Amino acid sequence: MAKNKVSEWSSTASNNTDISSINIAEGCAPSGINNAIRELMAQVKDMQTGADGDDFVVGGAFTCSGAAVFSSTVALGSSATATTQSAGDNSTKVATTAFVSTAVGGSTKLADPGSNGIVVRTASATTTARTITAGTGITVTNGTGVSGNPTITNSGVTSVDGATGAVTLDIGAKIAALSYGAVGTYVWAYYTGGGLTEGSTYSGSSLNPAGGHLGVSSLTADAGGQAYWSRGSDTLSGTWRSMSRDNLSGSYARFGLFLRIS
Repeated sequence: MAKNKVSEWSSTASNNTDISSINIAEGCAPSGINNAIRELMAQVKDMQTGADGDDFVVGGAFTCSGAAVFSSTVALGSSATATTQSAGDNSTKVATTAFVSTAVGGSTKLADPGSNGIVVRTASATTTARTITAGTGITVTNGTGVSGNPTITNSGVTSVDGATGAVTLDIGAKIAALSYGAVGTYVWAYYTGGGLTEGSTYSGSSLNPAGGHLGVSSLTADAGGQAYWSRGSDTLSGTWRSMSRDNLSGSYARFGLFLRIS
């Protein structure tokens, strides 16, 4: 077979009897030698430029003192090394594992939380996966964010005090609109049981609405008069919290201020 490029040469010298069909075997005509040398130079040049399409194999270390330009894919071995570029280098240079580790935080980089979800940093180099969960009247779709953005839907709370959207509550108006004896109202009452303790709760069935007056027709400044208390026969509804204290032992008529809580 004619040896038309370097890859077709033989590593056994005696097998190289021609070059591109030019006879260089033992005893060849002297006239073919100059043609063989010129063909040899042409084939070496084709190898140097890559025109022959041959692979180039290096058995030892390959050192390139200039720029190496690769026009196709380069496959590097698993132990290949390269110069680590300076931090912040945003060029097209090769990035080593050391460069990447520095760029993403090194030993303080965020760790894999180990499960799907919204990643939260809980400490240095420590993360955990959180999930948005539903509450009363709230529905959550894709709470982990794996399939897309989480969606939070109001599935039960339709209004606040009958209003929707941005709600403003007029607390004063609400209090003013409370009827006598309603939850949230106060009453001065007579307690039919024993002592009273502030903060304790009492059934309305043991309370009578009450009032009082002084035993004078009018009261001038710095004057006084004997106080009289009276109570009604009707009882109150619901449960009330005492805002007063009267723990004196004995049989006494006990009055106090109460707040209805239910």
